[in-house]
Amino acid sequence: MSTRFRLPAVLSVIFVSAALLLAAPLPAAAQEEGVAAIVNGDKILSKDVDKAIDMLGLKGKEAAQVKGEVLNQIINEKLIEDAILKANIEQNAEYIKRLDILKLQLQRQVFLEEQIKDQITDKYVKAEYEKFVKQNKGKSEIRARHILVPSEQEAQQVIKELDGGADFVELAKKRSSDTSSVRGGDLGYFISEEMVPEFSKEAFALKAGSYSKKPVKTQFGWHVIKVEDKRERAVPKFEQVAEPIRQKLGNDAVRKMVEDLRKKADVKILTSDAGAKKDDKATKKN
Repeated sequence: MSTRFRLPAVLSVIFVSAALLLAAPLPAAAQEEGVAAIVNGDKILSKDVDKAIDMLGLKGKEAAQVKGEVLNQIINEKLIEDAILKANIEQNAEYIKRLDILKLQLQRQVFLEEQIKDQITDKYVKAEYEKFVKQNKGKSEIRARHILVPSEQEAQQVIKELDGGADFVELAKKRSSDTSSVRGGDLGYFISEEMVPEFSKEAFALKAGSYSKKPVKTQFGWHVIKVEDKRERAVPKFEQVAEPIRQKLGNDAVRKMVEDLRKKADVKILTSDAGAKKDDKATKKN
């Protein structure tokens, strides 16, 4: 045989252990010009070795230092490839099973991409961005913390402890039943519309650095709120949010497509636990 061995598509493990680097370089007198090695009659070209090194982003001295290791890795890949062919792995039951799964995943991916591609063009992404700008331009936002407790009496006790000099962050970690307790009750920055009305009304009325002197009741329980900062919301540039917007449009399109498919299909759910369960409490709107 004298066929040229193709460069492996992925060289994910270049620096293998010395035990794997078994092939020795050809003697200088036996080297064919442009051929780095011959494995079972197949040629590995020097330029293929150079391409593999380029994929690693190495140049100059660093490239020269790993050339032997890269060549040996390509040789090892070739030996494994030959062994795979000899083993006739394409007839292996586990291979066929996994290949069917991969085919189904690829079919699903290509199908969905084809279905939604006309709904995530630059035209729709830019239109969504303009809508986003109108919704957020000139909006005030605050960064706040809160301590959520189940009763008004407990909330009043929290306020009493804060009035006595207790640290809000430590108190939130200790007393709050919300998942934000691990962050000291930190909810990050948000605009008024992103929270339930009762919470936002009190939070946006507070001055930066102050906390609510009366418990705030919402559907989630009783809150004590502290405002850390106030600022105008900065609207990001199109380039910064184009990809997330495209992903959102794609997700929305897929969701709509699935909803339409369900309406047309005959679906019978025979179990009573098909609904999702909420595992935490939150003040942000769904």
